[in-house]
Amino acid sequence: MVTSTSSDSDDDTSSSNDGSQRELLETLDSAFDYEGRVDPRLTNHDFRSGYVSVIGAPNMGKSTLVNALLEEPLCIATRRPQTTRHAILGILTTTNCQLCLLDTPGVIGEPAYKLQEGMMEAVQGALQSADVLLVVTDLFSTPIPNDELFQKIQTQANFRPVIVVINKIDLIHKISASTTKNTDQTKDDETTKTVTVEQAVARWRQMIPQAIAIIPTCASSDDNSNNNQKKEDPGVTALRKILVGGPDLPAAIRNLGRPIPGMFPADDTVTMSDAQAQQLLPLGPPLYDKDMYTDRTERFLASEMIRAALLETFQKELPYCCEVQVTAFKEQQTKLIKIDANIFVERDSQKRIVIGTQGAKIKQVGMLARETLQDFFQTKIYLQLQVKVDKDWRKQEDKLKRFGYLQ
Repeated sequence: MVTSTSSDSDDDTSSSNDGSQRELLETLDSAFDYEGRVDPRLTNHDFRSGYVSVIGAPNMGKSTLVNALLEEPLCIATRRPQTTRHAILGILTTTNCQLCLLDTPGVIGEPAYKLQEGMMEAVQGALQSADVLLVVTDLFSTPIPNDELFQKIQTQANFRPVIVVINKIDLIHKISASTTKNTDQTKDDETTKTVTVEQAVARWRQMIPQAIAIIPTCASSDDNSNNNQKKEDPGVTALRKILVGGPDLPAAIRNLGRPIPGMFPADDTVTMSDAQAQQLLPLGPPLYDKDMYTDRTERFLASEMIRAALLETFQKELPYCCEVQVTAFKEQQTKLIKIDANIFVERDSQKRIVIGTQGAKIKQVGMLARETLQDFFQTKIYLQLQVKVDKDWRKQEDKLKRFGYLQ
């Protein structure tokens, strides 16, 4: 009878402890809850997630490539070098993988002012946080114009995956026959440009022998004339399947055409399996909610689209002196978003140029920006722009912190 009583007591104690633990866990779970948090009970034990940092020289098409991989126009992309100023996160979530792509500013050899120093800090931060490095170049094998940074990438290729993307391979059709002729001077020049995909692959295989893949792409694809839809470049498709681990990666690689020696590390290897690709990102739960595609605010995205309109409208140095700050972003009940934004320049003379004669130029910027904003947000946009002078803002640390370029 004593034994029986003791057993009941133990059961009661055990039940009480279990209840207390559940209560404690529920309290902790509630305390650490936040919007967008991933429920740990819903995670897949085979799920993989990680950061892929996209790094390269200015004007290599990094932002265009990120947009193509995401199939979303997240990052602004223009024909002008140094369009990207911030590291911008784009998130692609599949059933078994979450890919966190970090688009970074183009690497600068010697920053000329504080703003460029902040941009290079963003690149260094992306390099340190990456699970996979995506080095983007072009058909001409344009190198990363910072020897110290490039040496870090070469070193990191020994212990983390590095993929080289040879972008803009469509430029091969624009190269004249004279470009392919080597002179005695260029033969000895270490910076000789490559002019074929095969030459570019061989050059980068020599520079980063440990690269797990060297993939030719044309991230900016033309419209398909038959159905007026964009036909995705086979290189973009193959690259996405490498990063997310398939499915049918070997088929995607075959679609690239004739195998090019050096695309993969081993001389006799011409493909990569789904299983091999699935080793790139570490196992772990999603880092962000499955419905998120960026951690940037709508205000930030709107400011970037306005800045892109400035880059498209003005020539030479002027757009690089401009910064955009959205001061109001209000969604109206009438399916309208009202956006107020300030455009900061460094000189009174620049202000006059941006406004233009009788406001013609600022009106042009507004029309171009509004078109992009309406396409992105899928609603009507009321856009109010003002131009203000903030003298030498690119060189002043406190102002760069206010604009988000420095910590």
